[in-house]
Amino acid sequence: MVALTWVINHRVVETEIVYDYEGIRKWVTGEWHAHKDMTKMYQIWMRNKIEQFGILVYWRHVRGHSGDPGNERADQLAKEATL
Repeated sequence: MVALTWVINHRVVETEIVYDYEGIRKWVTGEWHAHKDMTKMYQIWMRNKIEQFGILVYWRHVRGHSGDPGNERADQLAKEATL
């Protein structure tokens, strides 16, 4: 959501979202149904912003904990955010 907010604020019309957990894409695309409040909020917010701003999203999956530098950094930042 932070990344998509950056995209919107910088008037970017296409972006790639790299993820290691399938729900990140599948909740937004509708392949999975969101059941928990947090995932429902994520699903609705992402869908609304993508549609509202006409953003073309390319989704790319990377294996978690596979040494991908961007994924390792994202995991580090997520861990720090929970402390």
